[in-house]
Amino acid sequence: MYCEGCGKELLDEQRYCSRCGTPRATFAPNPRSGYVQPPPIPVEASGPRYSAPPRISIGPEFASLLKQVVSDPVGNLATAVGSVDEGAAPYLAGILPAANSLLLPFVFYVVAPAWAKPGFGRLFALFFISLLAFAGSVVAGWLVNTGQLIIERGRLIRSAIFVAVSLIPTYLSGVIVLLIGAPGLAVPVLVFAFSYSILLIHTGTKEIERAREPRAALSVAVRLLVFAGITWAGV
Repeated sequence: MYCEGCGKELLDEQRYCSRCGTPRATFAPNPRSGYVQPPPIPVEASGPRYSAPPRISIGPEFASLLKQVVSDPVGNLATAVGSVDEGAAPYLAGILPAANSLLLPFVFYVVAPAWAKPGFGRLFALFFISLLAFAGSVVAGWLVNTGQLIIERGRLIRSAIFVAVSLIPTYLSGVIVLLIGAPGLAVPVLVFAFSYSILLIHTGTKEIERAREPRAALSVAVRLLVFAGITWAGV
């Protein structure tokens, strides 16, 4: 048999011309040549199938969390935090405290007069101190509630989420005071917001961390003392 492209003589077992590469129209190897065509490799046997990792939707989870909490902060806190997807929970546990810690320094920088504006180094220090105070309060409350040094990652992440959500009224009240610029309203607004944050933390401590009284009340006090102590020492 000869190649249809260049006329070179082909062996019986050749599927392509060795000179020009033209494929042969039919392939019927000579049985006397000893060549045996290997069987086709199944797709499953060619290697492990690649499965794409599950897609994590942070935005919808965050929106659902806030919607439930805003509709009924005390009643829906445990349900809202408990319904957060396992894949999105670690991200929310980092995003919420970071947003809280960044909010006040940013607003203060915007509304402060030119002579009182802090430098970016100072703003970063305040941001870091706030994050450190938050982390310390979460861990301190966990230790009081459980009475053990062994930290369960999944439960601690849920604790971080509910504490961050509970502190939102306090941070927002500080923003409102800064934007309004009314010193006379500062004390009642901050006291009301801080009291509401205490109520939310106490609710989360009982319903999410499953702490019983009086340990739940003690946990709230320890959390607030650690948060205020680290903040005061850093500022």
